[in-house]
This record gives sequence, structure tokens and C-alpha cells, in this order.
Amino acid sequence: MRAEPGLAPTILSARRIERLLMRVRYLMTGFVVASAALFAPTDHLAAVALVLLLLGGNLLAHREAPRVRTVGAARALALRTTAIDAVAAGAYYLLFLRHPSATPVALLTALVLGIALRWSWRAVGVMTAGFGVAVAVRAYVRTEVLDLGAPRVELIALWVVVALLVAALGREIQVQERRWQTAAAAREQVAADLRATVAQTLALAGIGRDQATHDEVLAAVRAIIDGAGESHDQLIERVATVLAVPHHGLSPREQEILLLLARGFPDTRIAAALFISPSTVRNHFANMRAKLGQGSRAELAAFAARYAFPT
Repeated sequence: MRAEPGLAPTILSARRIERLLMRVRYLMTGFVVASAALFAPTDHLAAVALVLLLLGGNLLAHREAPRVRTVGAARALALRTTAIDAVAAGAYYLLFLRHPSATPVALLTALVLGIALRWSWRAVGVMTAGFGVAVAVRAYVRTEVLDLGAPRVELIALWVVVALLVAALGREIQVQERRWQTAAAAREQVAADLRATVAQTLALAGIGRDQATHDEVLAAVRAIIDGAGESHDQLIERVATVLAVPHHGLSPREQEILLLLARGFPDTRIAAALFISPSTVRNHFANMRAKLGQGSRAELAAFAARYAFPT
């Protein structure tokens, strides 16, 4: 997803989750249509209403997700779409509960996924427990009401395992989203530093940033290099930082690690920002020390503080 100016990574992540759940909702709509065709519920109007409810949830998400610009708005949209999914799952469960061959708990798995993507482990636990109760009630109806013999324990176990797997999948996706947020925030900070350097360069040259041409920027940099004074020296150091880091023999990934190290990131946070393991980070540190002639991590951090972006 292309980042929009002014939007925090958390907002962009919320939009990504809503788009993912829209796809799940379309799959569930197809599942409802197929179930209605196969099992022919007595209340066809209810089946049509259920399909319209799911499509309405997607319409709401499709219309509102692009407009979300605050955390509060993202949470409000998540609550509304979760409520729609809960009503749809409950309606589907009741509609097909008494059919001997239907699987009325199917839509509950989608609800578990949505809750796992948006809320805490406690909410996931409550929903998974509710899923287990729904499966138990279904087994009772098959046995006592429909008189279809003893409950099939293997099917009950299968549905519970499916719910747990879906919950685990949702939580893993949420962890990846948090790592993406950290990486996006780090990239934005690097970009902000570079923008600040360019703005300061133009300001010292008396050029408005919005009106600067390519030739004017070059002339401003040359004027600063030819000038004197403490502010000029500091700015030249920052410009040198931008230009010098790629010429230390480091790979692009090692340059990224060096910039994050300069900000004081611990190994675990660097790993999360770059979607790699802490052991991989340590391996990169060893290679970087060899290339840069630094004997320890502390020396490498001191090098990063001088030659990477100032914190």
C-alpha cells in the first residue's frame, strides 16, 4: 500500500485490515449462497437478508475505510463492521441450526478472525469459547432434537481446531502489521530528516522550498560549501551524512541497520522494523564491523552516531 502523506502507520494498517476482512466477507457471502442452494432453508427471505447484510458490511467498509484519518475513526469503523459480522454469524447459525447436514458454525470462524485481527487476546479467548459453546449446542440439537444418533466427536474437535487455527492466524497477521507499522515509522523518520536537511539548505540560501528549482538547489549547496560559520559547518555535516553513508562499502540492508542503530534502537527493535530476526541483525553487525574497522558494537554505535542521521 502506498503511504498517504499525513497518515500515521496505525491508520494505514487499520485500512489494510479492513480490506483483508472485506475479502473474507465476500467469501462468506458465497458460502451463504451455496449453503442456501444446497440445504434449502425454510426461510428463504432470511437467507436473502443475510446475504444483503454481508454485502452491506462490505459496502460500509469500502466507503468508510478510505476516509479514516484518526485512530478513533478506525476503531469506530472496526466496531461497526464487527457488529455486522457478529449479527451475520448469529443469523446463519440460527438459520441452519436444525438442518442435519449444514455447518451453521462456519461464519463464526470469520468472526473469530476479525476479532483476532482487531482486538486483544482476551477478546479472542471469549470468542473462541463462544465458538465452542455453539459447536456443543449444535451437537446437542443433532443428537436430542433431530435424533441423528450420538454426536460426532471428531467433527466437534475439528471445528474447535479450525477456530483455534483461525485465531492464531489472525494474531500472527496482527503481529506482522505491528512490525510493518514500526518499519513505516522508521522510514518516515529518515525521510523527515532528509526533508529537514533540504529545507535548512534552502532557507540558508534564501530560497523558498516550494519555489526552488534544480539549479537553485545546486547553487545553494555550493554557496554553503563556500561559506563559513558554525551553522554552515553543521549543515554541511548533515549533507555529508546523507551522501556519505552509501559509500562506506555497506550493503543497502546494512545502511538501514546503521541508520536505526544511530537512533539508539536495540537489536530487537531493529529486527522488527526490518522484518528480520535478531540473530540476523547480529550477523549484519559482525559484517559491518569488519567492513568499517570497528572492534565492538559500542564502537559501531559511535560510528553510526557520527556518520548516520543525528538523533
